[in-house]
Parts: sequence; structure tokens; C-alpha cells
Amino acid sequence: MLGCALLPGAARADATACSAPGAYDVDADAICEPVDNCPHAPNPDQVDSDGDWFGDACDWCVGQGRYDSDGDGLCDEADGCDDAYDPDQRDGDGDGMGDACDNCPSAPNPGQYDRDSNGIGDACDACTLAGSTDPDADAVCGSADNCPYTPSPDQVDSDGDGAGDACDSCEGPGTSDSDEDGVCDEVDNCPLHNPDQGDGDGDGLGDVCDTCVGPGELDRDADGLCDWGDNCFLDPNPDQVDSDGDGPGDACDQCDGPGPLDSDLDGHCDWADSCTYDSNPDQVDSDGDGVGDACDYCVGPGAWDGDFDGVCSGADNCYQYNPDQSDDDGDGLGDVCDTCVAQGKQDSDVDGDCDDVDNCVQVYNPGQVDSDGDGVGDDCEVVCTTIQRDAGGAVADATVWQRYPDHNDGSSSYIHTGLKRGDPKMALVRFELGSIPPGSTIASATFGARLYSSGTSEIRAHRITASWEETEVTWSSFAGSYDPAVEATLLGAPDDTGAADLTALVQAWVDGVHPNHGFLLEEDPAALTAYRSSEHANISDRPWLEVCFY
Repeated sequence: MLGCALLPGAARADATACSAPGAYDVDADAICEPVDNCPHAPNPDQVDSDGDWFGDACDWCVGQGRYDSDGDGLCDEADGCDDAYDPDQRDGDGDGMGDACDNCPSAPNPGQYDRDSNGIGDACDACTLAGSTDPDADAVCGSADNCPYTPSPDQVDSDGDGAGDACDSCEGPGTSDSDEDGVCDEVDNCPLHNPDQGDGDGDGLGDVCDTCVGPGELDRDADGLCDWGDNCFLDPNPDQVDSDGDGPGDACDQCDGPGPLDSDLDGHCDWADSCTYDSNPDQVDSDGDGVGDACDYCVGPGAWDGDFDGVCSGADNCYQYNPDQSDDDGDGLGDVCDTCVAQGKQDSDVDGDCDDVDNCVQVYNPGQVDSDGDGVGDDCEVVCTTIQRDAGGAVADATVWQRYPDHNDGSSSYIHTGLKRGDPKMALVRFELGSIPPGSTIASATFGARLYSSGTSEIRAHRITASWEETEVTWSSFAGSYDPAVEATLLGAPDDTGAADLTALVQAWVDGVHPNHGFLLEEDPAALTAYRSSEHANISDRPWLEVCFY
């Protein structure tokens, strides 16, 4: 193709490009594409009557643009309704939206807002203006509409179930008819198609669904399972779920779920049933031993009487037949079993070894094991240990002072009790007891400390009742958390070692009677006492607790 002509005034660069080999002029009007205002329609004169840069040869509408989607002769960009035929461009409310496409032609609403999407603009929707909605545009608003999504301006409801006829596809309560038999699901006696609602055995389950139709076959809970094979015959449970596998389905099992069982089916879970395998719904327990009468074969604690003497094992002083329970030496072991009675001796720990030959007189040890051969049985062999920071064991101590209630004093070399500057001080001490085996008997527990006192008054020890941290505790945070009962005492001295007997308190901690939060030292305001703390440079002078146990 020869070089293409260029419109007057076009840049020289364009002339060069259009005359170059390979230049395009698809409509062969001698105007190259980059400057042709109708590249696909020949128009060598390039006439553009409306000046929108689209030549008249390819411009099918008046105004800016070249497309007229609704075919009314007006370009979309200039058309008040570009998707609705409106050649007269009428806009009655003057909101810029032509009447032909305005969702509210009687009231200005340029945004065309329609909150309930019913095709009526909010500006002229009575329900929207009243703060409600009308999705079906039947002029009945919100909850007052018995068919909110189906137009029903007359609101007729022939069966009076609250659902208007316009949207009610079934008879009776409800609007759903899943099996399309003309009977609403809520009153349908079978979820399968059965318009006649036949129920031969009158159990409320339609014959079409009822596998137990006929004389002698009952399905009283109408769950499709005959009573004889239903694990809950009075409670509907078509899935027959039995989570704990005890026979009764979850729907009627008071103990459904993992763990609890009701083995005797008396309505009481095994863990709370006084007779696990004997039905006793009344749970009567005449002797109050925790075993119901239905399975309690003896008097007193327990349910078993191994020697058949009428006394339960839990209360029997001898596992041989001895209905009179005689115990001449009062050691708790019946004479029939007590070998020491015949010798005129006692067996205090009832281990079968008389006191005069028992290597642990007060501790039950029928084996009489004595590993070190010292004549004292291992079960009552006393072991002593000393708990002291950096010498063996963990210790915490701190002072709390009323004068500075929010100050922590847990890192000083001394702790104090008594009065200073008119305000009391108290010392908190805690020894960790992890080295003492649970269940041990504490033979002795002695607290010791190096102290310096301005007097010789009594210093009292109390059990602390709340947890505390050495590096955080203050007078305010401690808040007097100690038992007022005195556990032990020691006396002040100008320069001496003080000691207090804490055997009973340590035993309570080891037995778990009380949590080990340590103990508090306090004294009357007549004196002030300083004790070397667990931070003192001299390790041997730090507070210690010597515990002997077996």
C-alpha cells in the first residue's frame, strides 16, 4: 500500500509513520489509523458534526460517545436512561435519572437507594420511610406481612396458620411441605409422600414410614423402630446412638457420654450409685456406710463380709469368724486373730508382732525389715535432713514493714521482727520440703536462726495462708495473710541462735493438710530482732530447718 494522507495540522512524526512501509489504513480512505476518526468506516472528509472525536460515518448517536445501548438516538454518555428507551428524556423529579429508569420518579433520589431491593426507591417507599422494609413491594411492611417475599396485598390466610395463601403451599401449620403431599411438615405424620395420612396402629407415625404397623407391633415413640428393638422405646431416637455402650440410647440414658455408666439401669450413674449392679432407684442405705441396702450384706462400713460373721470387712477387727468382735487388749485386733493376747502381751500397730519383739512398735510392718541391722525397722528408721540455702534445699525469706507498705525487702542480709520507728516489722520464711517423701511421719522439725535482739521477749511463729514471692512481697501485698494461731515460739537474745519446734506444722504440710506457704515471725512492739537471712555471706548462719522423719 502507498503511504497514507495526513490530516492538515497533524504532527510531522505522524506523516512519517503513515507513509512508512507497513502502515495501516483498514477502511482504505487514505487516512491512517492513528488519526482516522472512523478507522473501520471510509470517511476521507473526516466530518464530525457533534465534535465528539467520532466521525459521522461511524457515530450513531447525538452527543459525546458513539454507543446507544437502548436505541433511542442518544449516546449512552448523554442519555438520562442509557438502558431504557426514552427519546424524550423526561425527568419529572429533576434528579438526573430519566423517568423511564428512575425507581422513584415522583421524588428526587439521584443515588437510587433501595434498601429492601423491591424496585421501589427508598425516597418513595412507604415501608422504608417508616423504618421497616417491604421486599415484595406489596405495601405491607415487615413483620406485618404474612408473605414477606411474595406479593399478597390482601393478606389472605385461609388455614389461619400465619402464612398467607400466596406463599403457603400446604394445609395446616407451617409453610413447608418437603414430601409434596399437601400436608405441612409440622403436622405431617410421615416425611414421605402420604396425602391420606394413614396411621393403622394409631401411634402417630404414618403407615408409609411405620415399620411396626399392625396388631402386636408397637412403636410408641414413633421413631420407626419397634419397641422390642428400640433402645429408647418411649423417647424418639431413630439414630439409636448409645455413646457409652451400656444398652440404653443417649435419648433416655441419664448417663450418656464417655465414662459414666448405669449398669443396673436404675437411673443412677455407676459412679454415684450406692449399688452399681443391683437396681435400687431409691438408694436406701440404712447403716450409712455408702453401700445401698440392696447390695449390702453386712452391718457397718463396706459391703463384703469375707469371714461370714455378720460384720463388714471395713469394720471387722479380724478376718476370721468372730461375731462378738472381742478385743481384750484393746489394740483394735480381735482376739481370734491376735497372737499377743494369748501371751498376755500387746501388738500396738496390729502387724502380728508383739510390742516386745516388734522393731517398729507404732508402725505397721509385718515383714520387720531392718536393712542396716540396727534393731530399728526400715519403716520407722529416722532420717534427718537440714534445709538451708546453698547448703541443701531452697529457702525464701523477706521482711515486710508497715512504715513502707509498698517496699519489697527480700534481698537484704537480715530479716526483722518487732517495732522500728514506731511501725511493726514481720519476717516471712519458707523452706521447700521436696526432699521429704509424701506420707512420711515427721519425728521432729526444728527451725533455727542466728539472731540479735534488743530484748528477750517471746517471738511467735504463725502459718502463712497465701502464696508470696521473696522478690515481690510487700506489707500491702501480703495483707496479713497468716493464721492467728501460734505454731511455735522462741525467745529473743542479744546474740544467740534461736530455735523453734515446727514438728506439727511440717507434718501438716507433708500430709497435704495445708499448702506450704511458709511461716511468719512476729513479736510484741517492746523489742526489735534481726535474723541473718538466706542472703547473708556466712552460709552457716543462714536460717535452717532440720527435719527428722521415717
